[in-house]
Amino acid sequence: MSNKIAMITISFWKILLVLLVALIVLGPQQLPKAAHTLGKWLGLLRGSLSKVQKELSLLEEQKKPDSVNDNERN
Repeated sequence: MSNKIAMITISFWKILLVLLVALIVLGPQQLPKAAHTLGKWLGLLRGSLSKVQKELSLLEEQKKPDSVNDNERN
């Protein structure tokens, strides 16, 4: 399994546009609350993905051929 992670490139102008649209749609009072909620959800998502990645790594190690384990014993 490769450890390569796909990177998404987002330019400054795209981020600025998204923030401007969010400000218009949500308004200045709701924007901080929405940003806080989004941050919480992203943190939870990162934690969950990290756990899944660790579990997949453990499964991958368990699936290694027995010949590799035999060589380690000798």
